[in-house]
Amino acid sequence: MHAEEDKKNKEVIETRNHADTLISVSERTLKDAGDKAPEADKKDVEAKIQALKDVKDKPELDPIKKAMDE
Repeated sequence: MHAEEDKKNKEVIETRNHADTLISVSERTLKDAGDKAPEADKKDVEAKIQALKDVKDKPELDPIKKAMDE
């Protein structure tokens, strides 16, 4: 009865943790790239990072996964 709910909660937590890691790594990579990356690329990546931040704490997995794929 609770096993299915526990499984879903575990998946949500793991996905959020993965999103947090992806955000951190992406921000660090952008910072390390500095002026080497074209401004348009940096703005695109920053927008995608923000989109992930905006959805990562929501209870639905699909928007989080889609933002992570982006």
